[in-house]
Amino acid sequence: PGVRALLIRESLGDWSAQLPLQIAIRRLGAPTAEPPSQAALVERAVTLLSQYTDVLVNFQTRFNPFPTNSLSKPLARPGGWGFVATGNFKLASDEALLVSLDSLDSRYFAIMLTTPWLTSLPHVHATGSFNLSQSQRSADGSFTYVISARDPKVHNWLDTGGLQDGTLTVRWQAPSPAAATRADSAVKSIKVVKLADLKTVLPNGTATVEPQARERLVELRAASYARRCGVTCEVDDTVLRK
Repeated sequence: PGVRALLIRESLGDWSAQLPLQIAIRRLGAPTAEPPSQAALVERAVTLLSQYTDVLVNFQTRFNPFPTNSLSKPLARPGGWGFVATGNFKLASDEALLVSLDSLDSRYFAIMLTTPWLTSLPHVHATGSFNLSQSQRSADGSFTYVISARDPKVHNWLDTGGLQDGTLTVRWQAPSPAAATRADSAVKSIKVVKLADLKTVLPNGTATVEPQARERLVELRAASYARRCGVTCEVDDTVLRK
């Protein structure tokens, strides 16, 4: 009684191996209320649009009030299922943001970029996000990502899609109990560097990628995403086939 919505979030850490759940809904009885009129639906849509617009326009000041090119400390999520950290970036065309993270031995670990209005940056035909299976570790076991508009020839390149500013989110889900005790230090470092100086500041063991290899990685990324959708699915008006 009183339930109005069902939200299911699936965290697939390996697109090439894991498949979404098969979900079915069966109605147990007839509706107990009359369907809303067209006028009522329009009125509700206008109200929701106003509310959502207010949230998105004021997101940076209300929910992400952190300094430019920074990332918050991991925040424990209700229920004990993990942590999340949010931040933002603002970069010149010759700059990159270097983000080094501890995965906390999490079963699911991911970093993603969005526009200032929280729309995900391209993550199928480009690298607007990385999860654990897609990322390469540094020699010390941590993960370092390079956020920039230009390809820095680093495997863990988070592509801004040409945007100069946006937001970033990191999720640690199902971390190991022992590792969770060091969550406060999971964001090891975050700093702006010149792309020309990138090689001098990257950690030991950083995996590099040449343009031809990048194209192949993106092709594999798109193919693994299509696999999650079944035989075919459409992404950005492009039909992906299994």
